[in-house]
Amino acid sequence: MEDKKGAVAIVQWRTRFLGEGVLQEATYDQALMAAEQLERAGSVSASEWLDMVRQANAALLRQPGQLFWCPCRSAQSPCQQG
Repeated sequence: MEDKKGAVAIVQWRTRFLGEGVLQEATYDQALMAAEQLERAGSVSASEWLDMVRQANAALLRQPGQLFWCPCRSAQSPCQQG
C-alpha cells in the first residue's frame, strides 16, 4: 500500500512541476521543497527523493538561453575557462 501511495505522490509531483519539462528558478525551489516534504512525510523513499531532485535539476537546465556548455569541459578535467 505504501508503494502505491509513493507512486501516486511522485506522479502528482511530476505533473505539478515537470508537466512542461522546463522549470524556472522559483518553481524549481517549490519543486525541491515539495519533494523534501514528501520524503520527510515518508511518502517517498530517499532514493525516490533523489530521483525527483535530479529530474528537477534537469528541467531547470532546459531553460532556453540558460544552458551553459564549455568546449574544454570533460569528465577527466575541470573547465579551464573559469
